[in-house]
Amino acid sequence: MTIQEAAQPAARSYPSPRSVVLAVRGLLGRHLSIRAKLTLWYGLMVALTLILTGVGTQFYLNQQINNDIDRRLANSALQTAARLHSPPAVPNGPSRYCYGADGSISYYCSQIENVLNTVSISLSAPGQFENVLVQSPGTAPPSYLQSVTTPPGHYYLLGTTIGDEIRAAFASGKPQFTTVSVGSEHVRAYLTVVVPPKHVTAGTQVLLAVFLPEHVYTRVFSLITLTLLLGLPIGLLIALVSGWWIARFALRPIDRISRTVQRIGTSQDLSLRLNNVGPQDEVGRLAETFDHMMGKLEAVFDAQRRFIGDASHELRTPLTAIRGNADLLAMAPEEERGLALSAIRREAERMTRMLSDLLLLAEADAEEQTIHRRPVQLDELLSEVHRSARLLAGDRVAVTLDIPEPLIVPGDADRLKQVFLNLADNAIKFTPDEGVVGMTLRRDGDHAVIAVTDTGPGIPEAERDAVFRRFYRVEQSRSKRGTGLGLAICAWIVEAHGGRIQVSGNPGGGSIFTVSLPMRWRRRDHAPARNARSV
Repeated sequence: MTIQEAAQPAARSYPSPRSVVLAVRGLLGRHLSIRAKLTLWYGLMVALTLILTGVGTQFYLNQQINNDIDRRLANSALQTAARLHSPPAVPNGPSRYCYGADGSISYYCSQIENVLNTVSISLSAPGQFENVLVQSPGTAPPSYLQSVTTPPGHYYLLGTTIGDEIRAAFASGKPQFTTVSVGSEHVRAYLTVVVPPKHVTAGTQVLLAVFLPEHVYTRVFSLITLTLLLGLPIGLLIALVSGWWIARFALRPIDRISRTVQRIGTSQDLSLRLNNVGPQDEVGRLAETFDHMMGKLEAVFDAQRRFIGDASHELRTPLTAIRGNADLLAMAPEEERGLALSAIRREAERMTRMLSDLLLLAEADAEEQTIHRRPVQLDELLSEVHRSARLLAGDRVAVTLDIPEPLIVPGDADRLKQVFLNLADNAIKFTPDEGVVGMTLRRDGDHAVIAVTDTGPGIPEAERDAVFRRFYRVEQSRSKRGTGLGLAICAWIVEAHGGRIQVSGNPGGGSIFTVSLPMRWRRRDHAPARNARSV
């Protein structure tokens, strides 16, 4: 860096408008409540609305009044000029105006005076007056006629203040508007050339000027401006006070929700609800969503509580059996130790199956278990399940299979096989000797329906909806060995395939488990190639 560069002062960097706005918004967001923010925004919008309304009203009135003044001046000038072109006869002779003019012009000046005295008064608006300028041919300066209705002093205005406008009007022959100043007074004027009668000397020029002082209508603008200036702070104050109360009433349901949430957190009572009775607006939908969420949370916590209780009970039984057999193993003679080891192995295997099922359901709840859909040939899958079921049943129970037609569904073959094997195994367990377990496959619209029937004791109607809960077992089945998780796993697999599982009573005795699976592919599934089959 050179000495000159070091001597130069560093350039100042100013914050951008955007950074200033963001800083102000952040400051207000951190230190103001929602109620204060709503009130502030409401007041700003009202103030902006009042300002725009006032400016627009003033601009509109200004345009309308100016247009109305110009229209009135033009109408008065048009009617006065028509009478000046054909004035009535004057019996008194030459006028006291237009001194030095010839007889025809002097007589015409008397007619003009008569028109202004008798006719223009009825045509003029309040505060309006007329002047007529008569210029004799070849004269300079022109001769002037002053209206008797003209206030003193305006005779000088016509000849000197708007001299340029007069010359322009004479030169163009076209009417024109102009605004002139006389001292502190602003006057709006309309100038138009009048064609004199035929008896007036040729070459005579006549100019009609219609005036209206601006103080006649500027007073209206002053009153409007004063009203707006006084009304703006008063209206803003009213808006802020009303906005504060409106925000309070608008946020009352939100405050009630927050108090309920706080009470739930303090009391840990998940049965509390908002029970909103208002309209289904944003707050109403929020309250309804909150109640729905709390219902699901309560159901989840209740299920978790039951799950923990049932899991602890179910795990305590095999652990107790293992410990008892281990103690027996230490005391039993050599020939009885094999029985104790077999019992320990069976309980360990049972506990392993239970833990595997629990892990599967936990992964399903966390959506970590996915279903890989492929085309599944249900007739072939059920044939495999039928062969396995016959091996399980042996000679005790007959297992039948009825497949009228082959059907294909999108799904995971291994998971679906697990469902039907579990249903068949349960049916075989609860079917007495010489009973029958049947499996059927049929089409119902765009769904494939698989039914597994048995001739066992059946399930009471009051307990049919609960059999798919985890660790739930019907009272008659308590003596049967099982984890109580098989039907819960079946329900999860079927629902993951977009299907439905239900249980009903068999008219001939026993139960019917029905599984309905969609045969159509969903959009998010990978569509199979035509004629594709499971391997």
